[in-house]
Parts: sequence; C-alpha cells; structure tokens
Amino acid sequence: MFMKPLIILLIALQTQQSMGQSTNLQIQLDDVWGDAYKYVKVSLKNTETSQIQTTSTANTGIARFMVSKDGQYEIKPENYYKCFTEYINIKSTTTQFLNYTYQATKDNIELKYKLALPQLKELENIKLNLIDSAKITKPNTINELYYARINISISYASKPIVKEKLFFNLKRFKKTITYETDSLGKSIVYLPLGDTITLDFKYDKAYSSYYYYPSKLEHITDLDIIYIGSVALEKIAREKEERMKGEKERIEKLKIAFEEMLKKERISKLEGYKSEYKKINNSKLFSSIFKRHDWKRKLIVCDVTGSMSPYVSELLLWLKLNYEKEKNAQFVFFNDGDNMPDENKKPGQTGGVYFIKPKTYDELLNFAAMVSSKGYGGDAPENNIEALTKAIKRAKDYDEIIMVADSRAAINDLAIIDNINKPVRTILCGIEDQSFIEPDYLLLAWKTKGSIHSIEADIENIAKLMDGQSISYFGNKYTLQNGRFILTKNL
Repeated sequence: MFMKPLIILLIALQTQQSMGQSTNLQIQLDDVWGDAYKYVKVSLKNTETSQIQTTSTANTGIARFMVSKDGQYEIKPENYYKCFTEYINIKSTTTQFLNYTYQATKDNIELKYKLALPQLKELENIKLNLIDSAKITKPNTINELYYARINISISYASKPIVKEKLFFNLKRFKKTITYETDSLGKSIVYLPLGDTITLDFKYDKAYSSYYYYPSKLEHITDLDIIYIGSVALEKIAREKEERMKGEKERIEKLKIAFEEMLKKERISKLEGYKSEYKKINNSKLFSSIFKRHDWKRKLIVCDVTGSMSPYVSELLLWLKLNYEKEKNAQFVFFNDGDNMPDENKKPGQTGGVYFIKPKTYDELLNFAAMVSSKGYGGDAPENNIEALTKAIKRAKDYDEIIMVADSRAAINDLAIIDNINKPVRTILCGIEDQSFIEPDYLLLAWKTKGSIHSIEADIENIAKLMDGQSISYFGNKYTLQNGRFILTKNL
C-alpha cells in the first residue's frame, strides 16, 4: 500500500523594527520524527497582488521570505499538492508560531501524474469560459479529465434536504457554480481542478472548502453533509420574529402600566424606578445561584430595561444584604439605547451602557434607577454584547463576568460577539415562567467558554459541545449546528 508520511510545517513570523511594514516569514518543514525536509522548493503567493516568491529549504528544513505584515499568502511546498492560506497580521515584535500538519511525500502520486503544460492551459481556458452562477453539466469524455466529480448527499435528522441551493465559488477566477439537491437530497457536482473552491449555502457562507490537484488521476468523492437546510432556518427566523413581536407587546403593556403609575403618584420616571427597586422581592434567584457558585470579584453586567424591574430589585436587595462581602463588585447597567429609535440601532453603537463601582448600596440604587429612567428598551432584542464589550474595557481587577439577562429577549448584536474573549456567566431571568431559552444565550456561553444559570440548574460545560451534539435544559433539547443552537423539537 502506498503510504504518505506526515509532514509538519512550522511557520515563524519574526518582526524587526527596521523593516517598517515588512517582516520575515520563516517556514520550517519537518517530518513527524523531527527530521528536516532539505532543499524542498517552497512558493509563496500574495493573494492580493498575485506576486510569487520562490525559495528552497536549507539543510535545516527552513525557508525564509520577506512579506507584508498585513498580507494574505498561499504557501505551497513542492512536495505537497495543496496550498495553505495564511493571513499575516503582526502587531508586536514577539515571534509567533503557527503549525500545520499534512500528508506529503517527494514522490507524491498526484505530482507524478500532473497534467502536462498544454492540458494545464486548456484547464485555464475552461475556467475562464465558465458562465458565472451557472451549473456545470456532465463533461464529455474529452473534458472529464479536467473535473472532479462529487456525489453530494445532504440530510438532517435522517431526512433529506431537498431543493437546497449549493454555491461553489472559485477563489482565483471569481466565479460561482450553482447546483440544487433533488428529491432525495442528492446532487452530482462537477468542479474544475486546480483552484480553491468554497461551498456556500444561502445562509451559511464558506461552509467548507475544496481543492483538487490538476492531475490525470480520477477525482471522484462521495460527500455526506449534515445540514439543517435553508427552509428550516427561515422557519426558525420566523418563529424568533414572532417571539420578539410578542415580547415587544408585553414590554409595551408594562410601559403603559408604569407610566400610569407615575401619573397617579405624581412622581418622575427616576423616582418611579427608585420606588420599583426598593420593593421586596421574595424570589431567591440570585441567592440560590451565588450560594452554588462562590465567584470572587464580580463584574455584573445587568439589563435594566423595563421588563427587568423585579430582577433588578432582587439583585440590589441581594447586594444590600451582602455588601461587606461584595464591596469590590463592579456593575454595568444597560437600557438598550437611551430611548434611541429602533431603526437607528447598530451593533456596537446603540449606547445606554453605564459603569459604576459603588461605595454604598444607596449609590448603586440611585445609579440603577437613573440608567433605567433614560430608556425603556424599545424593541425586544437587547444590546448585550455592546454592554459586555464596554464593561470589559472599563472595569479593572475582576475575576468573573456575570451577565443578568431577560431569557425572553434575544441578543441584538451577535454580529460583534467575537469582541468578547473572556468567559461570561449568564443568569437568565424569567426562564421559570416559560421553560425556554433564547438560543442566543447558549451561543454566547458556547463562544465565550462561559455558562448558563437559573434558579434551579446550571449549564457548565457547554464549551465542550461539538457540532451536531445537543444539550437539554428545562425539558427542551437544543442542538449545535454550524455555529448556532437550534431548538430541535421545532424541526
């Protein structure tokens, strides 16, 4: 049997002050036994300028290049038939190492049967003449040499995903090849050799990537894809929209009731919230959670929009009873935009986020009431990620980030979730009333390696979930699918 040894490609990016916008790129090729691959030709292509540099590894297995600090490059060792793309972004003078492991050999069979120069030119012509966004029909006998055939089958929960559009994008030629699955969720796809090709779905870009080396060998692949499908994703989006519509109506009723109370009592909005937050709440949400988890030096990020009043009241009472122990706690309160019109809200720029490190309980009470009085919430989705981002930038000397959130309100700014690089412990308010979590909070916990907490139960190890795995909470099952959590029972 033909065996391919493993090769390790080690990249060291070394900055030097005298180079300005350039840096040394050091590529080392070793096998798994640590032996260097000597005198191997390595090509480096700038994907933006198409400029190609070529050199060979020394007897140490190292090849060196001079590159732009903010460039994107294709790395192509001669003894392998694939390219690796690396985005180089050096922000410090510290050497950085990136490791790749791949299969390679100097007598690689793909290289041995590489297309001849006239055939490579014909392959280039074929790709140049492709009709953008069209389907490639089965090539004739003469041209089938230039294509890979992929027998694709798409399913979810053992059911075929029918009439699903597949968009294959040629990176170098900037063209798209389009297919659609049949009634069995299947499609026979033909892709030209010698170009990096990404697969897009309607709602998931760059789902996977393919490269087929331009050789005379037969390229036939059976590919089974587990994917929920665009129709199901549209159904999920509609359901979320309906939930947020219902939540907005609920918030509006609370707002009207609150304003009527202000008129009746002849007090200001600020005084009204102070009165609300002084009310005794018999719930044991915070005392139960903080008893189970001895979190030190807390940074608490709390939603103080109108629907959260009972929980803000309980949080403040808990602090009053535990002030000596929690006197180092820091707080960020957010009201989803200081009454900004919904249509003007943008991820990361909504506002209504306020920080305090209180010296007394009364100072915190007055501050929370002030933040609440500046807004009411507007639409149901909130600017949770913006609040977390600003909290992390402003606060100092804390151990745990604790978000207090309305379990019924979605997160409005998930587009900037990658700004959060620390675990977030999310306390969900109101989940006992509906036994449902907005999946956005599961995603927040998963992405930040954080956790979910309610009065009765915790989700501690959500970060370990792999694609396709599920968790259960309050009787509902949620499945992680391609970077999103899906309420499985609704499918």
